[in-house]
Amino acid sequence: MNITFTLRDLLQLILFLLGIGVLGYLIAILNNVYKIVKNTSNIVESNSVELDTTIKRLPEITENVDNITKKVDEIIFDIKDDLSDVVKNASDITSKIDDVTNVIDDTTKKIGETVDVVVDSIAETTVGITDTLKDVTMYIEILKEILNVVKSALKK
Repeated sequence: MNITFTLRDLLQLILFLLGIGVLGYLIAILNNVYKIVKNTSNIVESNSVELDTTIKRLPEITENVDNITKKVDEIIFDIKDDLSDVVKNASDITSKIDDVTNVIDDTTKKIGETVDVVVDSIAETTVGITDTLKDVTMYIEILKEILNVVKSALKK
């Protein structure tokens, strides 16, 4: 027994098998959608009292949010100028702190320079006094020798 298939018959068979596969996949998807809808329905039914309460309170909640928003807008409008002044004052304070810091830096440098000058002056004065004391000691020694010579001359 011979069976002949044409190309057209082969393509129809392939399309038929693909159709069966797509149909099976579609049935699986619909089954999953059914389970999701069933679970959602169960959740809604078990929480219907809470959902009704929440839905009934939504206008009140919305009104409260509107009131809060209006009050915040009023407060922001009322303190806008004060905030601007605070920012300006903070900027001025920062500027003054920078100025004070610069003055302190300059003063510290000047004190350091003054201390250096005083130390140098004290060192020079000490050296000068030391030299003067050496000179005085030398003059006293010379005067002492002269007196010894005079004393010796008078004894003879």
